[in-house]
Amino acid sequence: MSKAKSLPVWVLAELIVAAKTREEKQAIAATCEPRYLQLLRNSVKTLIAKKRAVKPPKPVPECFVKVKTKLKRRTAHGL
Repeated sequence: MSKAKSLPVWVLAELIVAAKTREEKQAIAATCEPRYLQLLRNSVKTLIAKKRAVKPPKPVPECFVKVKTKLKRRTAHGL
């Protein structure tokens, strides 16, 4: 049996990603053993990258597209 004092690194990483404030994140990271800090950092970076990649692009209103194309045509013709 191991004498682990903290939660597993992947659990800590999920808690850090879910934390709202910087102080909360630092408090959670402080519970991690020093030898696992680099692994914790990498896990947090991976989770954040996955979280950002999952977000679908926002739909653009049709009127915005029309105005944008109109502006592009004007600048292309030098008006």
